Amino acid sequence: MNIKVAPEIAALVPYRPGKSLAEAKRQYGLSHFIKLASNECPLDLPADLVSYLSEALPQMNRYPDPVFFDLKQELHSKYKIPVSKMSFGNGSNEIIDLLIRGFCLPGDEILTSRGAFIAYKICAQAARVRPVELPLLPNYEIDLGSFEAYLEAHPGVGPKLIFIPNPNNPTGAYLSRKKLLSFLDKYGQREDFLIVIDQAYDEFVTHGDPVPELWSADYKNVCVLKTWSKVQGLAGLRLGMIIADEFVIDILDRIRNPFNVNTLAQKAALWTIQNPHWTDKIKDQVIRGREQFQNFLDSKKMTYVPSQGNFVFFDTTQDSSVFCDEALKKGLILRPLKNYGFNTEVRMSVGTDEENEFALGVLAELFE
Repeated sequence: MNIKVAPEIAALVPYRPGKSLAEAKRQYGLSHFIKLASNECPLDLPADLVSYLSEALPQMNRYPDPVFFDLKQELHSKYKIPVSKMSFGNGSNEIIDLLIRGFCLPGDEILTSRGAFIAYKICAQAARVRPVELPLLPNYEIDLGSFEAYLEAHPGVGPKLIFIPNPNNPTGAYLSRKKLLSFLDKYGQREDFLIVIDQAYDEFVTHGDPVPELWSADYKNVCVLKTWSKVQGLAGLRLGMIIADEFVIDILDRIRNPFNVNTLAQKAALWTIQNPHWTDKIKDQVIRGREQFQNFLDSKKMTYVPSQGNFVFFDTTQDSSVFCDEALKKGLILRPLKNYGFNTEVRMSVGTDEENEFALGVLAELFE
């Protein structure tokens, strides 16, 4: 066709999710696989939640609540988050896209790190916005010093949005309270850009110097992203949240699609808030499995990042695609990370106890 496509779109490399179970079965002809590639909750939804959602199915002929009234009231009641500072998206990915569309013009730039969640870069390119990715530190941690240097070197003409995932996906590295608040104390009152702290994995943090709830702090330009895909186990329903200044929420609510979050997602989110025993169960499973993985990697003297997410990022010391293909042949789906610029590193999500044991057995064979 002769239709012209914007160069930013033509150069865009689409997001490639972890290999699905069906795809793996087709490719290798095995009947059973363990998928630890997509940072999903390893536990099936509890029967109480399934029953609760099934009661809502007869009303699926109606549109969902476009203003999230019940969900906002519940979050305000439990966490004291101001109702006017909340909005929701079809996963946090939609909110990332809305932020870039709402606050960037074509030709503007966003600032993030290499090895950070790749959706920032993809959404920026799709909006004809330039992603600036600064190098990680040698220990795979986001280098806030380089962020500061970049901002000081570009006064008034720098990024419109700064994306800082904490914990970071896919590395699992974590910026401590001291490091992150030092940066926010310096730049958290600026009016020429927004700082987006993506806390998708925050509930799994066991770090000795954890970051406090940023939405309650006096930072004018700081936005916080949350998701129900991880510790709440609702990845299939797609729900993300942003907590930000009323001005930011107003802009996002103007441009998001009406009815962007379905009824089942809203109701399931309410249930998880009212039933913390479910999220506690997931959290315990992940932290225990994460420690098991890291102890195994220690025993094999493999390089890995001490993770604060629901996964472990480690260096295979070989081509990651080859390594993951060998794991696939044995029934284990892992995530190679070449699209992030990591040629030998792999990400492995925490599964059930049985899945974790199987995965460690496969890794033991591969590391022989």
